[in-house]
This record gives sequence, structure tokens and C-alpha cells, in this order.
Amino acid sequence: MSRARWQIAVGSAPGQHDVAASGPEILRLSERAIVSTLDSGCGLLGQVARSVGLSERTLQRRLNRCGCGFAELVEAVRLTRAEVLLGDAAMSLVEVALSLGYSDQSAFSRAFKRWTSLTPGVYRQRGIDGRGQPGSASAAHVSIPFRAGPDL
Repeated sequence: MSRARWQIAVGSAPGQHDVAASGPEILRLSERAIVSTLDSGCGLLGQVARSVGLSERTLQRRLNRCGCGFAELVEAVRLTRAEVLLGDAAMSLVEVALSLGYSDQSAFSRAFKRWTSLTPGVYRQRGIDGRGQPGSASAAHVSIPFRAGPDL
């Protein structure tokens, strides 16, 4: 997609600031930007907004129109990525936590347990040894109206 078409799609082309991208489109663009900036940990809203070509406030308004706040979207993306990363036995829990933008493993473990009612270690054990389905503890507590899919 050309830069000009992309700018029009997200409503950031000159003279097009009031043209809103469709709900699924803005969610997909935001999810991809979140995934690519998660490990930086700080200034996530600003980085994501710049990445999709919007101001922070405009991005928040557009997400709210879709029924999804920015923090809720970040949590949903983190859960989806955590499920994928926990499936990689070669990756330590500390590495998973850091790649999701958490400052340490305990913060990640608390969030993951809040989302799934399982610790990351138990989730990983169930997924790897066949006693559970990977993704079976999926976003029961973190829901957004649209999920971009497996490319997260």
C-alpha cells in the first residue's frame, strides 16, 4: 500500500484528519504497532499513535468508537503474544515478560494470572505436555470487539 493510501486509510493525510479508518482497520493497525513496540515498555501510546499516523488523542477517540480503550487493547495483545511466546519452551519466563514490555517476571505473572487464572508456568506446562490445549485459557477476561488474528 502506498504511503498516501495508508494515510487516507488512517485519516492522517493532509486535509483528511476527520476521515476515520474503519473500526477493524484502526484496531488492526494499532495491534500491529503495539506488537512491534511492546518490548520498549515506555511511551507505548505515543509510539503506537505515531506508528499509525495519528495523535495520541485521536487514536484514543477512534479506539473508543470501536468500544475498546487503549489499555484494554494492549492487554489483549499482550495476552495473545504471551500465549504464543509461552509455547516456545526455549524462551525463559523472564524473556517472555521482557518481550511483552513488563519490567520483571513477577509483574507479568500477576497479569497473566489475572487474565487466565493460571500462572505462566502452569499454562506452559499444560500446553507443552499435552494436558491442555495451547490457547485454551484464552482471553476470557480480556475481550476486545476485534482481534486481528494469528499474525500478532
